[in-house]
Amino acid sequence: MMKIRIEIRGTAELRTALENALSDELRRDVVGAMATELLQKTEGAFFSERYRPLPWAPLAKSTLRRKKKDTRMLMDTFTMVRGFAVEDADAYGAAIANTQKYAVYHQFGTRRMPARPFVPATGGFGDILEPIPAAKEEMHKSGAAAMTAALRRAGLL
Repeated sequence: MMKIRIEIRGTAELRTALENALSDELRRDVVGAMATELLQKTEGAFFSERYRPLPWAPLAKSTLRRKKKDTRMLMDTFTMVRGFAVEDADAYGAAIANTQKYAVYHQFGTRRMPARPFVPATGGFGDILEPIPAAKEEMHKSGAAAMTAALRRAGLL
C-alpha cells in the first residue's frame, strides 16, 4: 500500500526552545501534540474551508452527473478521510501519512485533475510543507500546552 508522507517541521524558534528546555522524549511529546493538531485540521478540511490552503476547484460536470445529488468532494466512501495517522514523530518533526494511494493526487493534483489540498500547509510534492498561518497558530497552542505539561511532569514548573 502506498502512503503519502508529508513532513511538517516546526519553526526555528520553537525548535530552539524545545532543545533548550526538554529531553528528546519530552520534545517528542510536544512534536506529537503539534502533529496531532495538524492531523485534526487535515481531517477537518474535508468538511470546512477554514484550514484548506487553497479553495477547491469545482467538480467536473461528468463527476456531478455520476454523483447525482451528492456534491461533497473527496468523500464518496470516507476512506481517505479516515486514513490519516501521525507517524515517525521524533524530537524534531513528524509525518502525517495516509494509506490511500490516491491521496497524493488529490493533495497536489495531476495533469488531468486539479489539486484539492486538504493538508493545511503549502509547498510542493516532495517538499517539507509549511503550515498555513491558521493551522500553525493552533499547532503552537497545542505544542505550548504539551510543553507546559511536560515541564510540569519533569518538575521544572
